[in-house]
Parts: sequence; C-alpha cells; structure tokens
Amino acid sequence: MPIRLLVKSKAETGNRPPEEVVLDAEEVTLGRDKACEVLLNDPVVSRRHVQIVREGALYFAEDKASSGGTRINGASLPANEKRLLKNGDVLAIGPYDVTFDRIADVASDKDEKTSYVAKRVVKDALRGLATGGAPYLRVMNGPLEGTRYEIGDAQELVIGRDEGVEVRLEVDDLVSRRHAKVRRDWSGTTVEDLGSRNGIRLNRKKVTTAQLKDRDEVEVGNTRFLYLDPSEVREVPVVPEERPAKSKSAQPAESSAPPKEEKAKEQRARVEKAPAPAPEPEPEPPPEPEPAPEAEPEAPQDAQAEEEVGQKLEEAVDFSPTGPLPEPPAANLKERFTSPDGLRSLLPLLAVIGVAVFAVVILLVTLFAM
Repeated sequence: MPIRLLVKSKAETGNRPPEEVVLDAEEVTLGRDKACEVLLNDPVVSRRHVQIVREGALYFAEDKASSGGTRINGASLPANEKRLLKNGDVLAIGPYDVTFDRIADVASDKDEKTSYVAKRVVKDALRGLATGGAPYLRVMNGPLEGTRYEIGDAQELVIGRDEGVEVRLEVDDLVSRRHAKVRRDWSGTTVEDLGSRNGIRLNRKKVTTAQLKDRDEVEVGNTRFLYLDPSEVREVPVVPEERPAKSKSAQPAESSAPPKEEKAKEQRARVEKAPAPAPEPEPEPPPEPEPAPEAEPEAPQDAQAEEEVGQKLEEAVDFSPTGPLPEPPAANLKERFTSPDGLRSLLPLLAVIGVAVFAVVILLVTLFAM
C-alpha cells in the first residue's frame, strides 16, 4: 500500500502548498544524501536522518542516530527506536515538517469514481477484521526489537528476567524477575503489574492494571511493547482527492456547436456590436401664447398733479443717507429770545432758575449768620 508524504519547509513564507511525494516501497529514507528517496537539502538534516519501514499494513518511523533528532507530533523519537505511524502524524526533521498518510491504491481504478473507491477501501478493511490473526506484543527497542509474542485465547504471558517466564528480558536491569503479566480472556486483553520494583507504564502513564486496546504502548523497565490487535477496527487509508481529467470533450461549448448555431451566434454578436440607431426627434410642442402686456398706469394729466405725487413720496421716504441734520442749539435759543413766542416758552424755565438762585442765597446767608 503506498504512502503519501507532504513536505513543507518552515522557512518558506506565503501560501505555497507543500510538496507531495507518493512512494510504494518497503523502506523509505529521508535525509540530505542524494541517494535518499526523499531529499531534504539542509545542513541541519543528517545524510540518513529518518527511515520509514513497512511491516504488513503498518508503518514505523526510526531515527537513524541523526544529529538534530526527530520529533513525531511534538514528542521526541529516541535514536535507533521505532514508533508506529498513523495517518496525519507530523515528523519534524530540522526545518521541515513531513506529514504522513497511508493512501489507497487507485492506480488500477483510474476510471472509478472516488466515492466508489472509498467504499471499497472500507469494505476491504472490515473484511480484514474477520481474517485477522491473534493479537500480539511487538518489541519496539532493545536487542529483541521486532520480536512478536502472540496472545491466544485464555493465555497468559509473564514478562521478567526469570528463566521460566514467557517473555524474558535478561539484559534490562530495571526489570524484575516476574515483572508484569498480560492475560487474554473473554473480556479482552489486560496487563497487570506483579509487584515489580519499577512498575509499568501504559501510554507513558503509570498503571497497576489496565485493559489493552489496539496500538497501546506498554513500558516494562527500559523495554517498550506495542500491543496490536488485528480484530479491532483501525484507520482506513486516505483516498486521494479526485482530480478532473483533461479530455477533449471538456472544450468550450462554442467549438462543439453545429455550424448553424455558430452563424446565429455570430449574427447575434454583430447585432449587439452594431451601433444603436439614433432616436427619432420628438415633435416640438406648439408655442405657448404670449401673455398680454400689463396696462401701464396713466400719467398725470397736468404738472401740478405730478408735483403733489413727488412731494408725498419725499415725505414718505427719506432718501438721504444720514437723515435730516439737527439744528444747532445756539440758533434755537437766539430765535427763542428774539421772538415773542420763544420768550413765552422760556418763562417757566426762568422762574425755576430764579427760585433755585434765591434758595441758594438764603442758604448761604444762614450759614454765615451762624
């Protein structure tokens, strides 16, 4: 089954899509060496950095003692150790992010629609559940790396350093004589700590007893076991997106139209492109009759009437900018003293002045007498 690797450099900017590499091989090496299947040309990347190995339908990633190390989904991958790869896992290799996917083999079904291919892949995966073998433990590191220990129905596997155990780890000093037990019965597969000195870990968490599921990782001392159960439903391969094929039939509709329709389209285009005829001028409305001139006021019959009208207008409106100038006060007093009418009008004023002078004289006399 082929795999797809999407390689994207972290140093690239913009929305440039990642480079897609599709390979179908037992081993795929990523590194700086030109002999690698996936070339990562960067000084930080080792010559043979990571190797992806296929075992049946499973793929494992192994760091080949690289100088910069490898991370899978942010977790460090120890040198010369293998980790199971799943769809969507991201391998960080220097400045590159490599996304892993198992894809369905659709090379022989080029004319088959993507939806039908996906259904067929799911059926094949479900069909494989019935024909799958017994679950087993696979050693992931150490001198026994790659060794499988099958677990049959109603069977127990004891892990330790003792000679009588089923899984003997005599090289690992952190393993007790009878360290842990894996048992399978009607309820499933369980792992149990047998009172060991260092305990056991399930998916990096310390446990005393737990039920195992497909692809669980059990740590006993420094040795890691991967539990695989072919009877459990696993992820199905990714079906590549259907890309539209370039065929002759996918041409513009104008080229496949019959000659008559083409002529009709050309004529229609000519008509549309031809300038529109000028609009006919609208008839001018009839001229409206001119209004009768207003009757002018009759002029005065004689000059005397004109003078009267002018005097009335002058009295009503004062056209001078500052109005009539006031008469000087001295001239007014002179006229009042010379004319008899003016003297009469001044008599009250003179009487008031005389009374005031008399009062002042009396007041002064009184003051001097005291």
